[in-house]
Amino acid sequence: MSGRLDPTWTSKLELSKPQANRAATAKLKVADGELKRLRLLEANHLKELAALKKEQEEKLEGLSKRLEEVERQRLSLQQEVTTKSNELSATAKRWLGELSALDRGLAAAFPEAQEEALAAVGRAREDRRQATGEQSSDCFTMDDYLASIAARVEPVTKLGWELRKAAEELIRLLWPTETLPEDLSKLIAWLDRAPDRFLDWKESATRAGADMALSFVLSWYNEVSLDQLEFRRAGVEDKLPAENKTARLARACAIADFVDKSIFIADPNPPSDDEEEEGTPTVNDWWGPSHVIRHGGVEVAGKSWPTASYRRSPALGCSCGVMRGLVLLI
Repeated sequence: MSGRLDPTWTSKLELSKPQANRAATAKLKVADGELKRLRLLEANHLKELAALKKEQEEKLEGLSKRLEEVERQRLSLQQEVTTKSNELSATAKRWLGELSALDRGLAAAFPEAQEEALAAVGRAREDRRQATGEQSSDCFTMDDYLASIAARVEPVTKLGWELRKAAEELIRLLWPTETLPEDLSKLIAWLDRAPDRFLDWKESATRAGADMALSFVLSWYNEVSLDQLEFRRAGVEDKLPAENKTARLARACAIADFVDKSIFIADPNPPSDDEEEEGTPTVNDWWGPSHVIRHGGVEVAGKSWPTASYRRSPALGCSCGVMRGLVLLI
């Protein structure tokens, strides 16, 4: 048996070869199918991975664009905030200047409120120091000016009200028949006319005094001709003794007490604007010792005297009017 194979085993080996081939072939087919499945699965995974990668890249690109847009908005907002901040700073500076000018104006116009205003600023600074630790400064802040102006409001309002009442009383005296204006600007416009109105009242008093003097004379001497009294005799003043002048003045003052000074007497022959622009005669011009003067234009000594309005004469008033009336009668 040594060195020789058993024919039985050889025959069995020859019979098992086809079976082994078939088994190997089957296993090869299974392996090949599994390989194909794995390759297909790998391809699907690669495709899914590529799609996922593309999706993530798109998301990343979108986030990048969004970040860029946010950055642009941030820069735009920063620029806008800077611009608004500069505008607010300029506005605050302008307001500070205006408040400063207003406070100085109130201090100059109403010095009575200065002490209270400074005290209010001191209280406001102390409140801020306790609340925020802010220290006082030599320069006024906007809060200081607001505290100062607020402290002036009450006394200024009171003084303004008293001033308005005084103005209204003045207007009632100067224009007794007119209705008081309610608007402050109109009230101020009337006050601007007050100096001329004072002069108008002085003229009225002069006319009233002269009228009362004529009334006294005519009540005793009704034969006196008013036409004759249009002129004054020249040289009369120089011929009168001093005691007569004194007595005449005393009588004029007594007659003036009978004049109703509350009634305004307008000039029945008011001068034109051109005549007023020519200038107003002085007292000596009206009462010169060697001139014959009348109320109405007349040629005297080569010079034409205008129809005299006594608007700017210093020698006006009721007693003056009475004296003139008496002089004309002398």
